[in-house]
Amino acid sequence: MRVIERTRQGQIALEQVMITGFGLTALVIIAYFVYSQNQEASDKIAEAQLFKIGNDIVKNSETVYFLGYPTREAFEETMPAGVKSIEIRRNWAAGSNELIFRMASGKESVYTTSIPILGFFGEDNQGYKKVVMHALQNLSGSPYVLVTFTGNCQTQTSYDSDQDGTVNDLDLGFCNSCIGSIDESCKTCDFNGDCRIDNNDLSMWVVLVKNNHPSATISGLSTAAAGSPASFTASASDVDNNLNKVSVYQSPASAENPSLIGECTTPPLTPCSVSWTPASAGEYYIFANATDTAGTICSGNPFRLTMGTARCDYAQDSLTLHVT
Repeated sequence: MRVIERTRQGQIALEQVMITGFGLTALVIIAYFVYSQNQEASDKIAEAQLFKIGNDIVKNSETVYFLGYPTREAFEETMPAGVKSIEIRRNWAAGSNELIFRMASGKESVYTTSIPILGFFGEDNQGYKKVVMHALQNLSGSPYVLVTFTGNCQTQTSYDSDQDGTVNDLDLGFCNSCIGSIDESCKTCDFNGDCRIDNNDLSMWVVLVKNNHPSATISGLSTAAAGSPASFTASASDVDNNLNKVSVYQSPASAENPSLIGECTTPPLTPCSVSWTPASAGEYYIFANATDTAGTICSGNPFRLTMGTARCDYAQDSLTLHVT
């Protein structure tokens, strides 16, 4: 009898454990379902908010663009939670620019415009923001719109950040030294008004102030014989009218090994005509470089570019020479 009673007690205990286990499993499933539903609802609310914000940014940007420099529009908005990053990307295939909001959930909200726009949005993409759309012109006179998210601090409009009376690269260096600093003097570098100095402020300084790089093209023979001279002409320009030097290089196409063919350093700098006699047969790249008085360089090197160096002209700053 005792054995039977103990067996029954064991069965009852096992049944209780199983019931408890089933109950806990059901609670976990219900909790996950409720969480998923709440998360889905939160995502839909955030998407609806971003739909309004994204369309408002595009609409206002297009308005100031067509009204022209120096038109400026602004509105205040509260960004929803869960926005991981914001960027403006060129869609080359469609010939448009895309304003993209990326959520922590992995979803993207994309808003398209045909006008040229740039944007600096900072690292904190949630909460109160003042959205500013400013019609600007680059030094060659081409219009574009700069979109910025600002905070509660005053947006700086003077780019003489070190306050020495002139705007130059020393101001950029000063702002670079201010990254992460809480020194009162560094507030002159807060160009987007987000109450801190970071790489976005440096990028805005470069876009709005920095000297434009020169441009250059190269023309000449596409075939030549080894031991015979081949002539090339580089034509360069600089929208700031500060052209200082035009150079022409050659490199074997099989491996990067550029060497200077010739350069023009005294007026007239352009067109710059040079001659080169290839010693052996093969395929070579001939490319142009241009330098302005500020030391800003553009390069036609088809292999690669040094960081901070722009291409001179993606279509015509280099050519291929076949030597037989």
